[in-house]
Amino acid sequence: MGESDAAAEGRAAAVAEAVPSEEELEEFRILLDRTRLIIVQQTLAHDTGVLCRAELAARNPDVNESTLQYHLDTLVEKGILTKETPPETKRDLPSVFYAVSERGIDLLKQLNLYDEIAVWNNVYSQVSTPDELHEIEAMDRPKPDWYDTGR
Repeated sequence: MGESDAAAEGRAAAVAEAVPSEEELEEFRILLDRTRLIIVQQTLAHDTGVLCRAELAARNPDVNESTLQYHLDTLVEKGILTKETPPETKRDLPSVFYAVSERGIDLLKQLNLYDEIAVWNNVYSQVSTPDELHEIEAMDRPKPDWYDTGR
């Protein structure tokens, strides 16, 4: 009987390891909200890996400002996005940018949603920048910690 108990314990341990923890499931739920997922993928798809709220608002015209800010705050609070400060700030230009954290990238990969970044990047390369964002696009942007190591 000792062997079968050990085998059962081994199977139970293997199952427990294969099933995500409650914390991981909560992170998946946060990221699988459609608007939040789009925000994360759009941010990661930008050539610099960072976007400000104005850029995200322009990319998501169906999302009102307060809803966008709520989702950004939630993603930052959960460690999926980070707030980044540009090297120089100028009047009337953003002082906060958002970048996807390494944890956010890992979650996208676990959910098999990372490869869609190439699709978003392709879309952006074919769309012209709205006039009101030209000055923001020309800004010297912060670089996320992971940026030099690649995605």
